Amino acid sequence: MLFLISSPPLPLLISPPSLPPSFPPSVDRDGTILEKPDDDAHAHAMLTSLSGRQHLVHSGVAVFSSLGPRSEEYGTPLPVVSFSETARVTFAPLASEEIWSYVRSGEPMDKAGSYGIQGLGGQMVRGIDGCYFTVMGLPMHRLSAALARMVDEGLV
Repeated sequence: MLFLISSPPLPLLISPPSLPPSFPPSVDRDGTILEKPDDDAHAHAMLTSLSGRQHLVHSGVAVFSSLGPRSEEYGTPLPVVSFSETARVTFAPLASEEIWSYVRSGEPMDKAGSYGIQGLGGQMVRGIDGCYFTVMGLPMHRLSAALARMVDEGLV
């Protein structure tokens, strides 16, 4: 049995080989973490602050196994593997009306930083330095490599 936790923490029980499609990443604009917007105006303000600029997206993962180590004090599972990945995202310059059109789609309302690169929000992204899947919230290559090592070590 494996447990996969992302950052911000989101515990999930996984039955290999199925994996959840994504996890919420952290959007970092100059050291300020942009969470999910409170309302349409907040989403517009966040997207305006990202327009024409670069920002960072951080995704964290911790993998637990029932065969892995446990805390001596509490007996709770400890992560077998944990890591974070960061990608640099560059937004195109956006006009206010473009941003309002996107906000009216409803897509930004449940997204950190008010956008989802895998949906309509991807049209605002001019470029990525790093892994696309990190921006989505699940750094697949690094996770796949970690899971393969766990299999080799008999932890799955």
